[in-house]
Amino acid sequence: MAIYFILAYDITNFRNPKNRFKLPVNVEIPVRIAEFFALMVAIITQDEVRTAVTLIRDGFDEDLVEAFPGATKAKWGWSIALRAFEGIFGLLLTCLLIMQSTNVLDLLLNFLAMEFVSKLDDVVFVLAREGFLGFLGCVGQKEAENVSNTYYDVSQRSRKSRKNATCVTNVYFFILFTSMFIGWVWICVNQDSGVYLCSKIFAQHGDEALPMLGSMSGLFLLQKQSFHRRNNRRLGYKDNRGSLLAYCEKEKRWTLSLPKDDVSPDDWTPCNWYAASSESEDFDVLKTATSQWVVKTSTNIFVPLSQHFLACYDCTDNLCAPHGFCNEGKCM
Repeated sequence: MAIYFILAYDITNFRNPKNRFKLPVNVEIPVRIAEFFALMVAIITQDEVRTAVTLIRDGFDEDLVEAFPGATKAKWGWSIALRAFEGIFGLLLTCLLIMQSTNVLDLLLNFLAMEFVSKLDDVVFVLAREGFLGFLGCVGQKEAENVSNTYYDVSQRSRKSRKNATCVTNVYFFILFTSMFIGWVWICVNQDSGVYLCSKIFAQHGDEALPMLGSMSGLFLLQKQSFHRRNNRRLGYKDNRGSLLAYCEKEKRWTLSLPKDDVSPDDWTPCNWYAASSESEDFDVLKTATSQWVVKTSTNIFVPLSQHFLACYDCTDNLCAPHGFCNEGKCM
């Protein structure tokens, strides 16, 4: 549990109300498919919650007291509650790490790491049973052996009780699968609609090689649409003069362009650019802030920009201070 709490602290940021769980702004389709199957496997292999549900299903039986002297219904209930809490907490962290992954390899590594952590308690129990944890002494080894070797029969005397047991198991899987996949769909919809992107960014590009870039700097607002191609899942930005920061699928780079007045955004291609980033597959243009941008001269020669600046300009208390505070995206 200590590892779970440390991990939960590290992979969350509740000071960022827009993205408290550090989710990527979006991911490629293969990653999304891998997320789906990884979530299924995570739910199926979560044995702590499944065991807790099984114990509740079987109920507190007198045979249990005979097998484990000193057992009470209160102890039985607390053991189930703690087991279920550990299992649900671990499952939530596993799902969160899956959703935070930006490529299939990282997703698989995160998933395997959580599977390893979830089995640590079982590993410690086996080591104690086999006498490798010497600091527990012979008493600890004997207790572990007794727990491992003790069984009791669960009385299911009627057909009705067996039917109820099956119903409880089915309801458990239905609730768990439904809740997890509703959360997954909700996150996917938010990613595709740009919820985790900055709604406003400030962009400035050097105008030594191309003087007109000076007039294409300023505040850009997020556009809830892609440009040129409907299957372009990277959302762009537009300023009040019509300049676009958008993604060129053909060249795999973010670009700065100025559409013509008689061309609609659906018909305009960001590949007709004046300045562009290095090749990138990022869904967020801010990721290119530290990479080299280039300009295209009238003779179609690429010239590196001497300077460029991109920064999120969303409302925060730090941005509004010391004269106000942030409320619903506006400085008050």
